[in-house]
Amino acid sequence: MIPNAADRGQTWIAGDIANKFSLARETRRSFDCEAVSIWRETMVLLLMLVLASAPSDNSELARMFDEDQADRTPATGSSIDWIKVAPRDDARLARVKQMYASEELKTGADYWRAALILQHGNAPEDALLAHELCVAALVLGEKQAAWLAAASEDRFLMRISRPQRFGTQFRSDGPNRPMELYATDGAVTDSLRKRLSVPTLAEAKARAVRMSSAPPSHPSSDARR
Repeated sequence: MIPNAADRGQTWIAGDIANKFSLARETRRSFDCEAVSIWRETMVLLLMLVLASAPSDNSELARMFDEDQADRTPATGSSIDWIKVAPRDDARLARVKQMYASEELKTGADYWRAALILQHGNAPEDALLAHELCVAALVLGEKQAAWLAAASEDRFLMRISRPQRFGTQFRSDGPNRPMELYATDGAVTDSLRKRLSVPTLAEAKARAVRMSSAPPSHPSSDARR
């Protein structure tokens, strides 16, 4: 049967509509691909901007930190020469306070390194500020500051003749006297100690026993810290 003109017209219209729907789908697919591409490029640019604007660690502070730790790592068979180290500690301490006052600490690592140098000071305020800087470091994501946050609080309490809380501090009663665990009030649980990367109180006491047979190296806790 030969289609009449009306049938041919309907067939043409149907085909045209199908072509237009196909074209629309292709156009939308092309638009979606282009939109995804634009979104990806935008995200990459934003990430680059964030990385470019992120502060970098203070190189001077990193160097002082390394020097501080080197002073506390004598050669095998040698002891720390505090007569030489003490003046270097004082110089580093003064410089860190300057850097803190002038707002040169920017990153979590900066706050942590500054705190470690500060807690080697003899004044209670030095240990207290070190604790506060550790809190800032932790807020900025520097997990290494956890132990020092506890230790600097303990050191502050020891400096003001109060019992420590975490059990990180050891000291000698005098020349040629053994190192002992400084008085600990026991209020802090081992669970909290674990959260801050601090050994249990039993482990601290066991360490004190081991240290009691060794000559004292410094009137406080970990000499290297």
